[in-house]
Amino acid sequence: RTYYKLDQLSQEPVPNDMPFLSIALTSVACLAVSLLAVRCYLLKWKRVRGRRISVAKHRSQEQASDQDQASDPGWAAVSLDQLEDLRRAARRHFGSGYSEVNMHNVVAELVRPLCEEHGKCYAHIINGDKLLHVTVFISHCWAENFEMFCDSVVRTFSQWTVKPNIWVCALALFQTTDPTKIAQQVGTGTDPRRAPFSRALQQAEKILIVRNKEVDLYSRIWCCWELFCACELGLVERPGVLMVAGPAPASPPGGRDESSVDIVNAGASNTDDKHMILRCVYSSGLDINDINMQLNQIKHHQLAYPPLQDQV
Repeated sequence: RTYYKLDQLSQEPVPNDMPFLSIALTSVACLAVSLLAVRCYLLKWKRVRGRRISVAKHRSQEQASDQDQASDPGWAAVSLDQLEDLRRAARRHFGSGYSEVNMHNVVAELVRPLCEEHGKCYAHIINGDKLLHVTVFISHCWAENFEMFCDSVVRTFSQWTVKPNIWVCALALFQTTDPTKIAQQVGTGTDPRRAPFSRALQQAEKILIVRNKEVDLYSRIWCCWELFCACELGLVERPGVLMVAGPAPASPPGGRDESSVDIVNAGASNTDDKHMILRCVYSSGLDINDINMQLNQIKHHQLAYPPLQDQV
């Protein structure tokens, strides 16, 4: 189709270029749509491939040999329900004397016999081939009242929608009276960073410090070491990772800070353990005064709510 100017009908017709422009624009649009479709396909393929890789990794983890998991202390956790089961078993076993029972008593009369019978730790006994991996590492002292310990732990996670798997040394280690096997587990004569406590803590997402009324948690060298490891791993500086439960000590009499913590003065059942730990602390490059300050802050930290035993 051609068009003519009204006042110059005698001149040559002027051709219209619009059809060619329309064709060009249409071609560009089709190319753009095609490229967009290819991009969307590639993105979808990457997502599908990513999911397949994730599923493959998950299946690979699930198919990890039982022997590998059994030798990894991080796979010696228990659930909160399993802790409650042990609490109920202790109540039945000790009867009227249960209120005075501590972790030493529970281990001696309930946990250790099972360990020696089955040849493995309590957590592996009750979980069989479905071992649980640590979510929260529990730092505590065996001289504590067992009921208060259980209450402090359970209450800490009462508002959690998804309950964590907890690592409790009394249940995660093979309990025995054989000093050789005990030394192998706590790392006597070796680097304490290779001890099960340290290796499990390295895999934990959080750490819970459980205080008690019976004994100062940080009068024991291994409890100090656990917090030192948490500091060294950077767990203490991350929001929400370090948690504290259990009663804080009463204020020192006469205003004197007699309850101040010093890792150098902490005790140990085995003096070799203490010497080994102190060597590692001094050689770490961390300031021991900073460690002591952190220990004191945790020891005297006031909870938003008191333990159940303190409520009227």
